[in-house]
Amino acid sequence: VIFILVNKGRSSVIEIEEYVEDRWGDESKIISKQALSKQRLKIKPKIFKDMNIDFIKDVFNSSEFEHDFKDYTILIVDGSDLQLPNIKITKEEFNVAPDTMVYTQAPSVKASMLIDAKYNLVVDAILGDFKSNERELVKQHISNIEDKINLEKTMIIFDRGYISLELMLFLENKGIKYLFRSNERYYQNEILTMKSRDETVQLEINTNRTQNIKDKNIKKQALHLEYYQTRI
Repeated sequence: VIFILVNKGRSSVIEIEEYVEDRWGDESKIISKQALSKQRLKIKPKIFKDMNIDFIKDVFNSSEFEHDFKDYTILIVDGSDLQLPNIKITKEEFNVAPDTMVYTQAPSVKASMLIDAKYNLVVDAILGDFKSNERELVKQHISNIEDKINLEKTMIIFDRGYISLELMLFLENKGIKYLFRSNERYYQNEILTMKSRDETVQLEINTNRTQNIKDKNIKKQALHLEYYQTRI
């Protein structure tokens, strides 16, 4: 496991020689490529996921950890469409139809990543179904990290396309601060009433803004509100 983590991507012979010398200081302990490959087959990939979870917890709970901004951890999130290798194991994992004589389809996924803005540390990463909604992946990110990070001391920065009443309510319910980069067509009526470029506004809760809310609890919450107060 350690060998894999410190591997620099050079030839196996060079990597093995350097690893043995650094670890034991004894070149007589040299390991063959075949022996290394045999041992690697015994490693379950889950160990790397578990190690990463422990690592993230250790970083954010360390007494030496310095917050990104004032007392807040600043996270940034974004998603992207990726195409995976067109092989049997990935096709099965992502429910892609098997190849036929006339048709083949490579597995595609929606990748989403949550990153600490100061340390460039990947806090959480998800490979979702190609049709996944990026806002729903954000909720999954939050679920994955809420036992690792103090959410009430966290701010998440979003690019265009993420902003929605449902996501704002979800984040507020979790105690998370947020900053959305918004397309100019959103909340035009409220923006027109602003007397300056920085104000707290009341977003009217109307049918257009509640009809697309998928989470039943958040929808119920929104329907009991006349306005939602936020800063633009």
